[in-house]
Amino acid sequence: MWRFYLRFLFLLLAATSLFSCDQHPMWKTKIVERSILKEIPSASGLERWNDRYFIIGDNSPWLFETEITGTTLVKHRIGSLEEPDVIPKEQKHDFEAMCMMQWKEEQVLFLFGSGSKWPYRNKGIAFSVTRQKLIETYDLTSFYEGISEKAKIDQDEFNLEAATTLNGKLYLFNRGENKVIVFKEDDFVHYLSHPSDLPKMKVYSLDLPNIDGIVSGFSGATSDEKNG
Repeated sequence: MWRFYLRFLFLLLAATSLFSCDQHPMWKTKIVERSILKEIPSASGLERWNDRYFIIGDNSPWLFETEITGTTLVKHRIGSLEEPDVIPKEQKHDFEAMCMMQWKEEQVLFLFGSGSKWPYRNKGIAFSVTRQKLIETYDLTSFYEGISEKAKIDQDEFNLEAATTLNGKLYLFNRGENKVIVFKEDDFVHYLSHPSDLPKMKVYSLDLPNIDGIVSGFSGATSDEKNG
């Protein structure tokens, strides 16, 4: 429960947008209402579509859908029927990153496993918010291996924690070494159906703040479409 509150607050604060050219003054956040979503065991990603919010958990076989008040909760199965509602840590898919993408003629949520432990955490899932159904489940092992090699990220440092799209580009945030990997959105979608050549990427290494020598890491991301 507290993890959900903290993640949600982080995503609100992230609205300052890493990729905005404008320099905003310090943002102030005020919690105006609380809702306890008892059916959600963890909340590692949040995405808005119209007046609906989609939530993923790193140890859940469900994609959750609700409105901002949290009074109505819809569950979409994204894991196998054999998986329990709370997946054991050593077997969880660790969906930590999720973003909205244009997928041919529809809006799709794409979920990324963190890739921090293979093979359980290398899945990708495309879920159509337009049709309210799972489209496909992908094995992202080769994709992650390619990123690891090109971005020079050791396997024990590979840990995708956030994703977002902006102006036709897909941004993936790796916590281990605080690197941002950027693809063209169309190239990524094409790669999923033709996984022969890794799409071209750009890699940025960021120096994040530290407290008493402990460096902060990525936990979530959002896009500022107005100022991006």
